[in-house]
Order: sequence, then structure tokens, then C-alpha cells
Amino acid sequence: MAAPTLTYALRSIRRNARRTLLSVVGIAIGVALMLVVESFNRGKLEVFTRVGAESGAGHLRVTPAGWRVKRDPRMRLAGPERALREARALPGVAVAAPRVRAQALLAMGTHVVAVELVGVDPAAEQRAWRYARKVTEGRWLREDDVGTIVIGRTIADQLGVGLEDELLATTVGRGGEVESAMLRIVGVVATGSEEVDLMVSHAPLADVARLTAIPGLGEVTILLSDWRAYEAARRSLKARLGGTDEVLTWPELGPDLVGHAEQETQTTRVVTEIIMLVVLIGVASAQLASVLERRREFAVLSALGMG
Repeated sequence: MAAPTLTYALRSIRRNARRTLLSVVGIAIGVALMLVVESFNRGKLEVFTRVGAESGAGHLRVTPAGWRVKRDPRMRLAGPERALREARALPGVAVAAPRVRAQALLAMGTHVVAVELVGVDPAAEQRAWRYARKVTEGRWLREDDVGTIVIGRTIADQLGVGLEDELLATTVGRGGEVESAMLRIVGVVATGSEEVDLMVSHAPLADVARLTAIPGLGEVTILLSDWRAYEAARRSLKARLGGTDEVLTWPELGPDLVGHAEQETQTTRVVTEIIMLVVLIGVASAQLASVLERRREFAVLSALGMG
């Protein structure tokens, strides 16, 4: 019976070529739409991850034990040299950037702005932080710079300063003592977002270390060649460090970014499912019409013993 059934099925396909063609086109459009949307979702997640990582978060970050709870910029790594060495030796690492952070006040005359001052290694940071490659005025920090700073456009506007002006940076150092230093503006970054510009305040690592009077590194931020390998890289680096410091991943560093990406993905998939349902209903309608108009033919074949 299999051979007659196959012959009848092929004959049914050829009987109404237009309807068969429309059904095939409908299925092809549905499958193509699913592939496009799934590729779009994966690409969007990669873009979210890359933007977040290159905006300062990194794919991995070595932090002092307990930093995730306290978020205290005065905390320092237990083994800074080892953390930086092991991070740079880890397979798949594109760049490992050491940093020191400090809550500071930048002042010019009577104008004051509260910022998070970030001490960086200029060469490593230029590869790790996307805006270091897009300084709109002046230049980025150099290895031999002393007493310099790069700020965001919002900070510059609020303080009313420009290139080569000197800012008074004040922070609280070890033991609660107030420390201050003069920093010369060598670059201004305009990202297009006032909120982001307000967070741009980078100075050489040594200057921030002297300003805070706290030795050591506050963190080592790592960018991977393949962001999807962050879990394996975290386990490997954690084993290398021996538990003296913590290793955080980008979902732990930016939960808001992860939640936004997941929300966007789910919304897109719901819309896709609705479109696919419409396509399937259209194909099913065409096939049902084909069946209903041939009821008599099916009845005769059934009477003759066809399954």
C-alpha cells in the first residue's frame, strides 16, 4: 500500500501547482523569519555584552574578597602582582587592565563635582575602555604622564574648564585623612550621553595611588577574545589565584544589562511566535481547502480500501 499512497500524494501535489507553491513559500518565509530573528537575538546579546564590557565592566574582574557586598573603592587586592600576572597569562585574554578607584571631588574655583576617580594604566586602558580611543578634545593619557586627567564633557561643562586647566582633586585617604592633588586636563571625552560623561574621570594609576595614600590595586578588569568563554575563564583564573581574591563575571557585574538583554530577547521571540502562528494558519487553511474540496474522492478511495 505504501507505493500507491506515495504515488497519490505526489499526484496531489502536482494537481494544484499554484496552491502547492504558495504553501511552500509560506513555510519557507516562516523558517527564514525564525532564523533571522534567532540570529538577531544572538547578535544583540553579543552587542550588549561587548558594549558593557568595553565601557568599563569587562568580561571578568578580579576584586578584593568581599568587594561585591561592600563596594568600597578603598579595598585593595590581597595579591595585586599575582592577580595581574595570572590574568595576563590566562589563555583567551585580550587585555587585563589594572585599576584603582576613589571617591573624589574635582574643583575649579567655586565649582565642585563629585566623581569616581579611576586610576589606570594608560596603555592597557586604551585597549580595555572603548572611549579611550575616542577622545574628542586633546589626547588620552600617556605612560610618562604625571598629574594629568581625562574627564567627560559633562564634568568639563559643570566646572567651566577646558584643556590644560588644572583641577583640585580631593579624596579621603587612609585613616580618614583628607588628601588632595592638582591634576591637569589633557583630554575631554564626549560620549553623547550626559550620564556617561559624568562618570568619565581617569588619571594615571600612580597619581591616584598617591592621592588615596593606599598602596596596591583595587581591581584587574579582563576582556576575553571570546566573551562566551567567561565561565571557563573564571574557573581557571580562580584556581590560579588560590582563593585570595574574588573573580566576578560580567553578569554579576552588570545584572541590569543582563536583565535588559533577556527582556529584549523574550519580547522579540513572542512577536516571532505570533508571526509564525499566522504563517502556519495560512498554510493550514490552504491545505484544509484542498482536503474539503476532494471529500468525494477520498470517500471513494476509502471504500476501495485505501488507508
